Amino acid sequence: MSFLNSSIQEYRLDSPLTISDLPIEILFYIFTVTKDDQDNTDNNPDLDEINNNNNNTELQMSSKELMKCALEFSKTCKLFYKLFQEDNFWYQNYKNIFHYYSLVDVDNRCLSSSVSYSNGNGMNGKYSSDDKTSSEKTASSALLSLAKENVGSQTWKQRYFKRRYRWKVDKIDCILKIGPESHGITALEVDDRYLYSGSHDSNIYVYSLDNMQPLHVFQGHKFTIWALKSDGKRLYSGSNDHSIKIWDLKRQVLKCTITDSTKIFTMALTDDFLLSSSDNLIKLWDKKTGVQRSVLKGHTGGVNTIYSRGNDCLISGSSDRSIKIWDLNTGQCVDSKEDSTAKALSLTMIDHNLVAIGSQNCQIKIWDLRMGYQPAKTIYKAHNWDVWQLRMCGGYLFSGSFDHTIKIWDLHNFQNLSTLSHHRSYIHALTSSSFHLFSGSADKSIRVWSEQ
Repeated sequence: MSFLNSSIQEYRLDSPLTISDLPIEILFYIFTVTKDDQDNTDNNPDLDEINNNNNNTELQMSSKELMKCALEFSKTCKLFYKLFQEDNFWYQNYKNIFHYYSLVDVDNRCLSSSVSYSNGNGMNGKYSSDDKTSSEKTASSALLSLAKENVGSQTWKQRYFKRRYRWKVDKIDCILKIGPESHGITALEVDDRYLYSGSHDSNIYVYSLDNMQPLHVFQGHKFTIWALKSDGKRLYSGSNDHSIKIWDLKRQVLKCTITDSTKIFTMALTDDFLLSSSDNLIKLWDKKTGVQRSVLKGHTGGVNTIYSRGNDCLISGSSDRSIKIWDLNTGQCVDSKEDSTAKALSLTMIDHNLVAIGSQNCQIKIWDLRMGYQPAKTIYKAHNWDVWQLRMCGGYLFSGSFDHTIKIWDLHNFQNLSTLSHHRSYIHALTSSSFHLFSGSADKSIRVWSEQ
């Protein structure tokens, strides 16, 4: 214990401390963490040696388990108790742990304690009273207005535990229906201010998250819009007309148009790049200028879905029945998972290592990116038709299918917990903010889901 004691003696409890002041070696001295789950060990030979010398898998734990144990330990140690009250510690863990649930994690709207409802006139005719559930009738003019004044007083610790709480499955319901629109909904995206929808009519509709009122329509595409992405400043739209358009959200104008050789079916964002595909190539574009920077080659069939894992890694699923992992720094494929049974149509990350793949043969497969060439779990009859959409929200995996249903899956055993059957046609789009799931369907409606 000499190392632990000498390290702690360097700190005074009456001095301002943050979790970053505590040598990470102290945590590793007390808790053994698997190397794959602790990115901070990558460039530290001392910590690498600790990991390499410990072959007792019973003592190994994930970063989530580490934090739980550290919190328990903090109850008996004044130093740890003080450190774990620091907001920066909770902020960093919030970002790290909830990264794969939603891109809308730290906005002021998604952190309010409750959904409030307005007594106004709803959606100017867009809010439909048809087929309301009992909860929809209770919130007959449900608006997603979130109380900003309550957010500023919330610490990141409060936000962490609020977000960590899983929805109660029997309380998940549709709280709002938008539509019917003039055409089927084919794409959805949400950021910290707006919900965006694309459809077969080639238009992009913008809704305020404050009240779900339609605010603006972006017009310019000629055919169906299949992909939407937002970084908060710009909206990116991909269409059957072989183009990507970049829209300035502040000025509400078209900034530039990228012309490609094929339709744009899927897109992803990093800090620097927009990535797109529909054929067997994945193209990297400069987010601001639309200039092509690189092309990823390796698939032999159309790329149906892509997902960016941070700024350095991309995962792609293709009609060639493979899932590929790309290093965006080198442009090289670093791993490939082959599935001879069906085309990959959708994918999402469950955590840093697990990826869920939805396929054409009604299956959902869970792949561990650290392990071999067989899926860790296969859900053989996940749906009755193509699994077109996958999304993480509320502590669960949600899947949307051409069988008109959305299903909720437990992340521990991947059992089906509930089936949402409100839509009347294909589920073409799923997206999520921190506390709401949005679904778009060929039945021309958008539905908003949350825990009641």
